[in-house]
Amino acid sequence: MILGVDVSSYTTTVDWPQLRTNGIQFAYARTCDGLNEDKLYRLNTIWARNAGVAIGGYQFGHPSMNVKDCAEFFLSLVSMVEHRPVVDLETLSQGQVPDTAGE
Repeated sequence: MILGVDVSSYTTTVDWPQLRTNGIQFAYARTCDGLNEDKLYRLNTIWARNAGVAIGGYQFGHPSMNVKDCAEFFLSLVSMVEHRPVVDLETLSQGQVPDTAGE
């Protein structure tokens, strides 16, 4: 089994060397939330690499936001990482998929 974690600015303390010792082989760091960069993305990327943990970036996307704007912002931030960048869509706009979703 391959073990991994995801981290963001909500994960304020990450002991990357200990994660690696515990068998964590990869991680995804939140790059941005919509059009706001995660304040720990760049540091988590550096710290993961220094610990030998392969890293990828993810965007926490919002269906109510303009997809093109979000994608361009995300791609402007995500560095060349070991894993493909991904988008995490979890939220709805007031409990509904907005009419503009996917534009």
